[in-house]
Amino acid sequence: MILDQLSRLALYTHCHADILRIKTWLETNDIHALPNGKHDLSNGLSCGLSEYTTRPLEACKTECHRAHIDLQIILSGSERIGYAPIENCTPITEFDSTKDVMFLKGTVELFTLVVGNFTLLFPHDVHTPGIHPANEETKVRKAVFKLPC
Repeated sequence: MILDQLSRLALYTHCHADILRIKTWLETNDIHALPNGKHDLSNGLSCGLSEYTTRPLEACKTECHRAHIDLQIILSGSERIGYAPIENCTPITEFDSTKDVMFLKGTVELFTLVVGNFTLLFPHDVHTPGIHPANEETKVRKAVFKLPC
């Protein structure tokens, strides 16, 4: 799991070749003008845009992926995200290869994702998105780029 300023995204191109493509795409497109939904960027790279209201930790699902790395960027609002290494969690569902997701239970550490930050979540990074920051509901607009493994 990586958490850093969006202005430093280029420092992480060694983690995945598509990070440079995402950086270039963000510089040449107005992501705020795009509608919610899935946007295919080519060669297996996609961006999902969504809006939602944060929830209490106990109402959020803890998940991981196998086929994709998540690069998550908050466009408006803020949220806390839970994180844990996969070996510290227990699956509560079978892995769904169609949706590239498995749900788990375990104790997560919380960090806050705000406008101007990004997080990279790898297949071994269990995460719980959408948690209230400061224990109150917040409207969030978020971009989740799916980088193929």
